[in-house]
Amino acid sequence: MTELAGELRDHIFAVYGETPVAERRASRWVMDPEWLPDLRAIDTHGPAWPETLLGLPLDIREGGGPPHLEPAG
Repeated sequence: MTELAGELRDHIFAVYGETPVAERRASRWVMDPEWLPDLRAIDTHGPAWPETLLGLPLDIREGGGPPHLEPAG
């Protein structure tokens, strides 16, 4: 489906881990809706699904691109 589909879990953890903690705490995940099937395939579907990912808010929007962190607000 997408260029990162096979590596989505690694991509998400890399983005999360490479973002400084203070910046990460004030961030949200942004992604295009096309990523949802791949994300659902790897996520444990916790109680807040699909509103958070790794404890951060999730913003799914057209043109959002691959999963990445943006400042919340």
